[in-house]
Amino acid sequence: MGAFHSENFRMQPLVIRVDADSKMGIGHVMRCMALAQEWQELGGRVAFLMAPGGENLHPRLRAQGFEVSLLAAPCASIEDARAK
Repeated sequence: MGAFHSENFRMQPLVIRVDADSKMGIGHVMRCMALAQEWQELGGRVAFLMAPGGENLHPRLRAQGFEVSLLAAPCASIEDARAK
């Protein structure tokens, strides 16, 4: 992966939209976290965007050095689709 190492990794964060709650989606978050860790190892920053419901995962993501932002609209809602 050394060929991909560049200053671009430090400029813009990799933004990952992932939603989970206590019943589903946690495996998806863990797989995305593995990809995010690789991005960090290349010198990049990572920001996770999450709909309400997965707040219990925020401390774990932040402990890994990732930014976490909570979206206002519930996942798969009309408001979510309209959000920018």
